[in-house]
Amino acid sequence: MDNPGLQLLKRSHILALAPEEQEEAFAELGGQLFTRVVARALDLMSADDQAALGALFDTDADGEKVLAFLQEKVPNISDIASEEMTSLAEDRASLLPDTTSYT
Repeated sequence: MDNPGLQLLKRSHILALAPEEQEEAFAELGGQLFTRVVARALDLMSADDQAALGALFDTDADGEKVLAFLQEKVPNISDIASEEMTSLAEDRASLLPDTTSYT
């Protein structure tokens, strides 16, 4: 069976969209993934680390700085990101009709 991310791409037809629509769709998915990963990471952080992450967001830190902070403070952040990517893909794919049997 294909991985959930690949299933989502196949069933949503994102790759059939115009390039600018693809970019928008991927940006939306990326934003949702980022939110989910940060939410999980917050549950694992100390209050001081949570405050430090909040301060990063308050200063509009770029994604690279936030990611570096999360990698430093949450040792298994890569596993969390992978789990959330799978979960997000499954959640989104479950909302789409299954057209794979028609192709």
